[in-house]
Amino acid sequence: EGKLEEKVEISLVDQIKMSDEKDLFHSVISNCIQLLVQYLEITCASALSAMNKIQWQTLESIGDQSNYVTALISHISATVELIKDNLFSSRKYFTQFCVRFVNSFIPKFTQNLYKCRPLSAVGAEQLLLDTHTLKTVLLHLPSVGCQVTLKVPPSYTKIVVKGMTRAEMVLKIVMT
Repeated sequence: EGKLEEKVEISLVDQIKMSDEKDLFHSVISNCIQLLVQYLEITCASALSAMNKIQWQTLESIGDQSNYVTALISHISATVELIKDNLFSSRKYFTQFCVRFVNSFIPKFTQNLYKCRPLSAVGAEQLLLDTHTLKTVLLHLPSVGCQVTLKVPPSYTKIVVKGMTRAEMVLKIVMT
């Protein structure tokens, strides 16, 4: 709008109003970001489904992260790196993507925790380890694939910490 105003006659400057176009542009960007979030959710769905199929009540020992967590991390990392590479010129939109993803993913993950029943104390402990691992990955999501460590926005960190801490608390209650 500013560039157009610079190039037209001064008498026409007052007639230039592009608020509708700006709104449409922002709407298109918002829809595109939402589609990217949905794509990432779809790639994570099979791993979340695998989480529910594990017999948590028969787990006898705690190991490293579960296979479903390895799959989730793989899907998330690969997809986020691809998206980041394509949104490289606009960190603002990439950050919006990350915020929308965690706002959508964390409640779905927590819902899947509730489906992991029956659950033994050992199973709950393994899920707690898995949840903590995912929390760590999600906290570093905005800087995935960067050689230089980027500062993660505090608002993003707050969303992840709040959501994943809630999931961890559910598991700690089950363990007691």
